[in-house]
Parts: sequence; C-alpha cells; structure tokens
Amino acid sequence: MYVYDDTYSKIKAVATPTSYVSFTRNTWHSLKAIVNGQNIQIWWDGEHVIDYTHTSDIDGSFGFFTNSQPYGRFRNLTVTSGSTKTLDEVLKQPNWREDTTKFVVNLSDVELAELEPTSDKYSVVLSRMLNDGLYFAELGTSTNRGQSLSFIGDNDNKGTFIYNSDMDTALHDLAVWILDTVRSQARPVTQYVLLDEEINYETFYDDYEEDPQTDEDNWKYEHDYDYFTNDLGKIAYDGLWLSEAKTSFDKVGRYITEYKTRDNPVNTDDRFDQYRKTSNMINGPLEIFVHRKPVAEFTMDMENIMKEVVAYDNQLAPSHSGSSRYAYWQPSFTAPDGSSITSVSFKTPNANDDYWYLDLNIQGYKNGTWEVIKSYYDTYYGSSESITDTIDVTGQGYTAVKASFVERDGSKSASLSDTDSYFNVGYKAVDTTGFNITLKDTSYDLDHMNRSDKGLVSWEWSWKVVGEDTWHSGKLTSGVKTNDYLVKLRVRDMDGESNLGAWSDDTVVLITSKAMPPVAQFSLSQSAMALGTTLGINDNSYDPNGDIINQWQWKLYKE
Repeated sequence: MYVYDDTYSKIKAVATPTSYVSFTRNTWHSLKAIVNGQNIQIWWDGEHVIDYTHTSDIDGSFGFFTNSQPYGRFRNLTVTSGSTKTLDEVLKQPNWREDTTKFVVNLSDVELAELEPTSDKYSVVLSRMLNDGLYFAELGTSTNRGQSLSFIGDNDNKGTFIYNSDMDTALHDLAVWILDTVRSQARPVTQYVLLDEEINYETFYDDYEEDPQTDEDNWKYEHDYDYFTNDLGKIAYDGLWLSEAKTSFDKVGRYITEYKTRDNPVNTDDRFDQYRKTSNMINGPLEIFVHRKPVAEFTMDMENIMKEVVAYDNQLAPSHSGSSRYAYWQPSFTAPDGSSITSVSFKTPNANDDYWYLDLNIQGYKNGTWEVIKSYYDTYYGSSESITDTIDVTGQGYTAVKASFVERDGSKSASLSDTDSYFNVGYKAVDTTGFNITLKDTSYDLDHMNRSDKGLVSWEWSWKVVGEDTWHSGKLTSGVKTNDYLVKLRVRDMDGESNLGAWSDDTVVLITSKAMPPVAQFSLSQSAMALGTTLGINDNSYDPNGDIINQWQWKLYKE
C-alpha cells in the first residue's frame, strides 16, 4: 500500500499484505477497504491482508485506478460514509429504565476529543455519567488507555478498560465484567422492597408427623394500597389465592402476604385427599412494604463575592481662589462597575477667608439622578469652621458620590485652607477571583409528601473540582472562577429497618462561572401507572452558572 509523501512530493510504500495477493487474468476479484480515522483495513477475496495506521487522519476523496495493469476493470463499486456522534450526543438518547445497572461501552482505537479534561464537553459528559449512575467500558488500545482510565477515575471508578486486539476475547471479558458488576449490587431480601424490584422468597416446610409436602404452593396478598401517599391504586389480585408468588410489585403500599402448602400422607391416592392438611404460617402473615426511592434534588444560587474597599480621593484644592468671590471644595468619586458605595467620610477645609455660603451637602448618584444624601446648610451656613462627618449609605444603591461646599468672600479674595482635609469613600466591589454558592435542598419521597421532612432521614452532600480523583464531604459554599465544580447529593428515606430505608440515586450538578447553556432534565413520579391516574413530572433543570431559567419547551411523544 502506498501513500503520498508531502515532504518529498512522491508516493512511498507504507504497508505490504500479510499474505500473497494474486491477480488472475479474466478473473474478477473482490476488494474491501474500511477507513476509520488514521486506520485503514483491506480485504482481498475475503482475506484480511492489510491493517495500517497512518500518522494522521486518512480523509479526502476516494477513487479507483490500476497501476501497470492497462486491462484492469472495476464493477459494482460502492462507497459509503458513516456518520458519527460524540459521546455527549450519545448520552442524551437513551431512556434508562429505573433501578437498573446501566453501562456505556465505547469501541475505539483512538482518543476521544470530548474525554479531554480541557474540552468544553468534558464536564457535560462527566456530570451526565455521574447523574445517571453510568458505568463506562472502553474497548481500546494503548493509544487511548491513559485517557480512558483517567475518565473512569473521574467517574468514581465506575468502569473498566479492555484491550481490543482480540475482539472475541475482549467481548468475553466485557460480558464477564458486566455480570460481575451486576451481581455485586444484589440486595438481600427484606420486608421493604422498591417498586418494580425483583425479589426472591425462601420457604420452609416442617411437619411433626414427617409427612412429605405436596407440590401445591399458594400465595395471597392483601393490599393496603393507600398506606403511602400518592398511591398507584389497588392490585387486581388483592385477596385472591395464587398458584405462584409475585416476584415484583407495580403498585406501592403494604402487602399482607400469606403462604400455604399441604402435606401428603397418602402419596398419589386422591381418594384420601381430605387427609392432606393445609399448613399455617408459624409467625403469622408477612408484611411487605413496597415503596419508591426518594428523589435527591436541590437548587443552586451563585453570587459574586463582594469585598469591602475604601478609596481615598484627594481632590481637595479649591477651584477658585485669590481674586474670586467664591471658593469651591467639591471632591467626587465613582465606584467601579458592579460595585455599590457603603460609606462616605470627609473633612472640609476651613473657610478661613470668610464663611460657608452655598450647597453645603453630600450628594449621591443612582438610577440616573443625583440626590442630596445629607445637607449641612442649616448648621454651618455663615460659619467658617471645618466640617467633619461619616455617613453610612450601605444598601442605598449609590454608584457615585460628591461633596459641594462653597465659600463666599465679599472682597473677592476667597481661599480655602486644605492642609488636613480628606474625602474617603467605602464601597463593595466584586471579587473577580471567586463566588459564593447557596445550595437549597428540595429532595422528597413521594410516599411521604404529607410529612414536613418529606420522609427523609439522611442527606449526603459532596463536591469536587472537575478532574479531581476524590470527592469532598459537605456542601460547596464558595468557588474559584477558574474552576468547574461538581456537586453531588443523595438522600435516604425512612422506609426500612430502624427507619433506615433506601438511598436515592445520586443527583450531580455542574457549577461553573464559564458561560454555559442550561441543562434540561426531569423525572417522573412513576414509570408505570394505572389508566386515569395523574402522572407527576418533576422539572430538575438547572443552569451551571446559577442564572434564572425563564423558558421551557416540552414535547410529548407516543411510541
């Protein structure tokens, strides 16, 4: 196989077939080539003869010709181009079933741009993986092994890397890993089970006469359907004896469960069926509480950190003196954009040439208008002493302030003595390096919406900087604007032994000061519902920048 060398402007050989390729005159041969990125693979008459990886992507146009074979011909030519999707696009598509172990498998020989931590898509991909509880499996090569393992580490180590050099072995190892992962999450049987969760029963038979057991097993479920709030209705088999046990329940509530069988002292002789006695449950009926997982949910507000700053403005010299009838002391200050003034502290010069005459006030600017904050006219008009004061204007919204004190001298020789006068302005400025975070818990359990605690007993908050290996316990309260953060919450409900029930799925939210679009997501009150009941749709959308979401578009599809 040959490629064109741009450096030397000539064609050079880069690969030879792994087995002999023969050409027979007047005989048709089949040729197949697959190009993927930098790799090209070629089959000749069904035999794989070339597997070559170039130093750059193989792209451009494709054509067919023969070299030194003037009588060569081509027929039945087909060129196809496969469209690809990035990982963040793929993750938007699945409609994951609840209470399942979910896997994403990627088969690639090269690195993915969206798995580079510097990519704008990396945080989006990682937050979706963590939020949906996805395991990531990479069937790759030594080229992308490092990138894959780094991403798996950020994904709470939920994943594996498998070399794809032998695809049969790779697929076998993948299947074994998936099975082991699922088996490791098996839960012990308890009296508290989740909606639609698969359960197993272990029955015991004992007969003091040591009669054998028949093969008759019967089960009955009495359904207290409104034991929890937001019930899903009553089961159709309520109070009926069934020949098989129910291994899952699609409606919440309390189930009074009875099991019975019969002994068989007469073997197969049905004429003596009346001698076959029905069993009793020694400890009485079993109570099974079928409930839903709680939902971890929270809102986020991001605010700039405001720091207290004091500015010193030394515009102290009068604008007119000597032959002028008036002398002016009018220092001013304008706060930086996004800041608000909190205090004004000043000392005027002495009106030592005559007396204070006009204005004698401190003014503030807001909403496009100047207004008097404080006037000293009534107190100091006609005097010549220095005027000193400190004014608190916190929260009044002033973005600029100025002083205006005018002295009058009848002999037209007005002057001001400014040896120790000052004009100091305090303001709150935006800290460009960080921001404050307020996280408000809005988690709930649909089974206990009538309780003030919404049926929750435990909350687990954690956070980390994107790219860190470990999570930090507790709430994130502030951040640095150069970092992207992931905040995770899970909650536990009260439906279990000692009021310690099921944990919710993790809810993970991306927080960043970089301009990003909002993340649209929602959850349903139940995945299965009876005809005529109301479906609850919970909007869990958020904005990574803490901005207010003001528009929603919903679409409903029927499959």
